[in-house]
Amino acid sequence: MQDREIEQRISSAIHDELSAVSEYALLARDLPDDELRLITLSIMGDEYGHARTWFTLKAMMQLMWDNAQPYSQSESGR
Repeated sequence: MQDREIEQRISSAIHDELSAVSEYALLARDLPDDELRLITLSIMGDEYGHARTWFTLKAMMQLMWDNAQPYSQSESGR
């Protein structure tokens, strides 16, 4: 899998998580019961945590890609 494809898939995952956060916030706002609202807000927090994790992974991978040295046959001992 190419680096760019991985980056795009991670970006898509981030977008999906943040979309869920938005949807859960709207849902929580409209729920008539405080207990259900709190449960929904907790789930929303989980989704936000997932997005933060993906952001971190994407940043770490970007650093790895930026610091990667091109591999050549002369370095392999051949």
